Amino acid sequence: MDKSLEFCEEPAQVFSYLFASKVNNSMIGVNSEKLDPPTCIAVVKEIVLDGHNLFVLLSPFDTSGQILNCTLLRLSDIQGVLPFTSKFINPFLKKIEGTDSWLQQLYFSMFPDESNPT
Repeated sequence: MDKSLEFCEEPAQVFSYLFASKVNNSMIGVNSEKLDPPTCIAVVKEIVLDGHNLFVLLSPFDTSGQILNCTLLRLSDIQGVLPFTSKFINPFLKKIEGTDSWLQQLYFSMFPDESNPT
């Protein structure tokens, strides 16, 4: 069964996926003309209702560490979304939290009695 990835464009389902991204801290592909490039994979930080407008606040950077040019979008600005189940991991922290990171090496040099997995 070959099922290609397609962006969801139906507004109620788009909102549902955006809400799930916020609640679960899961990655979501977002397609909007306000973004440059128009598609990114990020995480929803907040969803805010202001009067009759629903706003979505994305993380300031995507999964690759690229800074987003626009993080606050109206729901109507979003043409489609592609949900993922994987948790969003800060790409900057991922580099310092690995098992061979300088931060972990510093910790084990300060506390040599702790079990060192490396």
